[in-house]
Amino acid sequence: MKIFLIALTSLLSFGFFNTTLAQDKEFKSLAILIEKGAEQTYPLARCAALYLSMAQWAGEERLGKQSYANTLAVSRNLLDSLAKIRSSKGGGSEEETFAAGAREMGIIAQIYLDRFEQNYARTGQAWSSDKVWKEDLDLCKILTSK
Repeated sequence: MKIFLIALTSLLSFGFFNTTLAQDKEFKSLAILIEKGAEQTYPLARCAALYLSMAQWAGEERLGKQSYANTLAVSRNLLDSLAKIRSSKGGGSEEETFAAGAREMGIIAQIYLDRFEQNYARTGQAWSSDKVWKEDLDLCKILTSK
C-alpha cells in the first residue's frame, strides 16, 4: 500500500499526468458516461481516482491518519477489482491489468485535482460546489457499498 501511494504521489507531484482546462471542461459526470456506454470497468477506475484525488488534495493531516488510510484503501480495493475483472476477461495478468488501471486512475485523479485547484481559485471551495464531484461521489459511494 505504501509503495502504491508513493508511486502515485510522485507521478502526480511531478505533473506526469498533464491535463488542460479544455479537457477539464469535457469532464462529464460518471452517471452520464455510464448511460452512454462507458467500458464496464471504467466506473472502478473513475471512483478509485476520485478517492485518491480527495486524499491527495486534503492530505493526511486534514483528513486524519485513519480516514486518510481508509480513503486510500477504498481506492486500492477498487483498482484491485478492476484488475481482477479485466484479467478474467483475457486482458492480461492481474499485474498487467493493475498497472494499466493504475495509470488510468492517475490520469483521472489528476483531472479531479486540476478541477479542485480551479474550483478553489474561483470559489474558495475545492469540491463542495462542484456538481460533477457531488454526482460522482454519490455514485461511487453506492459502488463501494456493494
